[in-house]
Amino acid sequence: MKSRNFVLTKLFKMTKIKIALIILCVLAIVPGVSAQSLEMYERDPYTYRQQLIDSLIQNMVKVDGGAFMLGVPIEDKEAFDWEKPAKEHIVNDFYICRYEVTQALWEVVVGVNPACFKIASHPIESVSYYDCLFFISCLNKLTHNKYNFRLPTEQEWEYAARGGKFSQCYKF
Repeated sequence: MKSRNFVLTKLFKMTKIKIALIILCVLAIVPGVSAQSLEMYERDPYTYRQQLIDSLIQNMVKVDGGAFMLGVPIEDKEAFDWEKPAKEHIVNDFYICRYEVTQALWEVVVGVNPACFKIASHPIESVSYYDCLFFISCLNKLTHNKYNFRLPTEQEWEYAARGGKFSQCYKF
């Protein structure tokens, strides 16, 4: 909770100039960001933010639902007891992003970058579960709840990580 309050406090204390400077710094180190997009940001920060959000939406992948076994068989000697026994889970269709949330997107949506290793094109790190919920809340507000972003459930995450219905049941 302390981390969320920190983010909120920082967000409301920042002026437009500070936010513009932060985003300009982010633009300078994001691979693939052209001079044209930098000029576009300078002309219209809203359009730049919308472009990042549109990129996120375009990278969403539909995962067809299905049934899978979560856990391991009782006979598996290498597994922990809490992983046993394997149970069948049914997952409905859902969408998940191909890539992790970048620090650039986090900063554009929330207004601050809490990462320890600040590289705009890298995934966000050093955030709590509550920070992620706050980010999703801000993202849903920016998109007017059109997409209903949320964190995947444990079953959805595991199903997607295994390749969905195309899984070859690899052990990893």
